[in-house]
Amino acid sequence: MRRRASGFNAGISKASGGYTQPTLTQRTMTIYWVAAANNQTVTFTLNYGNNNQTAQASVTFNISGPTSASIAPATLGSVDINPGPVLQFGNLATPGIKFTASATPPAGYTNSFVWVQINTNDALLLTMNDNTTQTCNWATVPSGGDPYLDTIYPYDILNPTSDSPSSGLDSNSYKELIRNFSATMS
Repeated sequence: MRRRASGFNAGISKASGGYTQPTLTQRTMTIYWVAAANNQTVTFTLNYGNNNQTAQASVTFNISGPTSASIAPATLGSVDINPGPVLQFGNLATPGIKFTASATPPAGYTNSFVWVQINTNDALLLTMNDNTTQTCNWATVPSGGDPYLDTIYPYDILNPTSDSPSSGLDSNSYKELIRNFSATMS
């Protein structure tokens, strides 16, 4: 597990959440830590000159982070056919599922939360009007299918957050829709 990520750029793609090479054109550099750690040593090596000369400096950090972090899911909604028409888990008034995060911040800090949702399985099985069946998988960006980032990064910055997944209905094309959907919210 990488404990630090210099030049962190989250959500570049579903496969990489983000280490990017730092640009060292300034006198300072910001390092983002993604996990608390004690005795974390960072070594900076400067390569200069035509003779491959180097200079090094090291520093050791004790990094504080939140403790007692947890996410409590609460299923609220039901599966309904809502205006559109759409088959939906929940609706605007009562979401399908709600997530509430909690954590104890280090002394002198307050909490803020950033939610990320990764779809781990999302496929449709359609029974067409002529009784044939068709399986459909979502086109993903980048391509590759499950797992993939749901919507955008971040999914939400409010706490609690919620989700009400839906699928459009088209009785002119098919007579039955089954959606197999699962996701991870963190």
